[in-house]
Amino acid sequence: FYIFYYIVHIKEEQLACELAAAHNKESHPKSGEQPPSRRDKLYNNIIRLLEDDKCYLNPNFNLAMLATTLNSNSAYIQEALKQNTQAGFNDLVNHYRVEHVKSLLLDNQHNTYTLEHIYNASGFSSQSTFNRAFKKHIGMTPQEICEQQNHDV
Repeated sequence: FYIFYYIVHIKEEQLACELAAAHNKESHPKSGEQPPSRRDKLYNNIIRLLEDDKCYLNPNFNLAMLATTLNSNSAYIQEALKQNTQAGFNDLVNHYRVEHVKSLLLDNQHNTYTLEHIYNASGFSSQSTFNRAFKKHIGMTPQEICEQQNHDV
């Protein structure tokens, strides 16, 4: 279990550092610095919406829906994401979805529910997209994590 926990949290810390760096850009400006730009404010609203409303759990959630919800347009949202995270909309949404799956796996939900149920409940509608995103963000397949977790327990 500890090896699994260590591997998962190394990847998590890397992503957290990237997000923290982006969040540090958005904090209150120091004296002499410019106030947050419109893109920074839009980015803050995007993150707030994802974290508070968990709209990424909807498998039909897309860039157009986000733009409509934030009274913006797709191009502005993509610009705000690229400026603050160097990632696009799909990567950001998949990051949140993968984190949701990971939290369910760490909570041993894979012993109660099928992996398909878990990834569907996390907003993924395709197993291939789920597997690709999970491997990209965590560095292991979900099956490897489940096997490792079951082996370490």
